[in-house]
Amino acid sequence: MDGSALLKGMLFGFVLAAIPGPMVMLCIQRSSSLGWRAGVIGGLGTAVADALYGAVTALGLTAISGFLIAHQTPVRLLGGLLLLWLGYGILRSRPAERAAGVQTTAPWATFFTTLVLTLTSPLTILSFTALIAGAGLAGSRGAAWLVLGFFVGSMLWWLVLASLTRLAGQRLNLQLLNPVAGLLLVGFGVAALLSALH
Repeated sequence: MDGSALLKGMLFGFVLAAIPGPMVMLCIQRSSSLGWRAGVIGGLGTAVADALYGAVTALGLTAISGFLIAHQTPVRLLGGLLLLWLGYGILRSRPAERAAGVQTTAPWATFFTTLVLTLTSPLTILSFTALIAGAGLAGSRGAAWLVLGFFVGSMLWWLVLASLTRLAGQRLNLQLLNPVAGLLLVGFGVAALLSALH
């Protein structure tokens, strides 16, 4: 076991996941509207995507990482369109369902939505490439522990965020939070589309 690589991966996975962005907003919205479990399942999708990108980079699969980086434009377009769709869906959901926390999204749909959203962010793989190259662990035995650390660290953040959102409970005004979350996701989607077309 390479404890140093594991700890580095956990730290990086936690910090990368905690960067404010659409996934953080989506986790807060899902946790407050649909419950702690929905927030954690969404976080699991992101953590799995982080681990997949980490594995591609750490194991030296340059053909895959090179392909993804070379095709950033269509990948960003897909991610931007998905964010627009999610934001629109939140904005048009019925207030009664939002306030009651009615489960309107299947767990597997939440998981795959966050998985695809994270995979359509080229910044993620570029970040992993920089970290692994800097640590000199690409293709080494420590790479597997680093990837495991990415997953554990990322998942730890989503557990913390979903739990904090759950603890906030009634203090969160869903009538205000959901429109704000929807508008922010639409904004992130527009920004992604503009960056892809620039």
